Amino acid sequence: MILSPRKFANAKGPITFAQGVGTRVNRQAGFSMIEMLMTAFILAVGILGLTALQSVALTAATRSKGYNGAVAVAGHILESIESQARQRWLIITNDSTATLPAYAPDYFGAADITENFTFNGHYPDLSAAANSVNRVPFFTVVTHGDPDLHAVATSGAIRNYTVTVTFKEAGAAGQTAITRTVVLSKTVLYGK
Repeated sequence: MILSPRKFANAKGPITFAQGVGTRVNRQAGFSMIEMLMTAFILAVGILGLTALQSVALTAATRSKGYNGAVAVAGHILESIESQARQRWLIITNDSTATLPAYAPDYFGAADITENFTFNGHYPDLSAAANSVNRVPFFTVVTHGDPDLHAVATSGAIRNYTVTVTFKEAGAAGQTAITRTVVLSKTVLYGK
């Protein structure tokens, strides 16, 4: 006999949905072997995904370290150019007969300047006491000054400078290194 909703609400004692069926319910305790295997498979796929993510993160970190170093070196060169330009401008505007000091390197000459820097952004130290990081050039920097864009009065000019930093990014094991380039430009007013 099946209980109707009204009788179900008024029933006392154990509730059964069908007469003749015992109150014992066959319940499963624990997990089956297939459930355990599926769980292990899903966990393995997740761990492999995290491992791949770690590899990609390390590659990106190495790449960004090279780019950050290249931008820092280029910024340093542009700051040196601007510093020399301001010094030249101050010397010429204060005393038009003064001779300009010799700069090394002189970014206001006609030729492009090529320099090498270590991974830390310093000039290579060729002494025997230097470690390999400070001895080996990593960045090659070419500084190019365009011809004067505009003369300012009789003692100055405006010039555009382009700094190109080239470096080799190490590839994965067995791969060749990839050449990367960073280019920064700045326009400066200088005394001549």
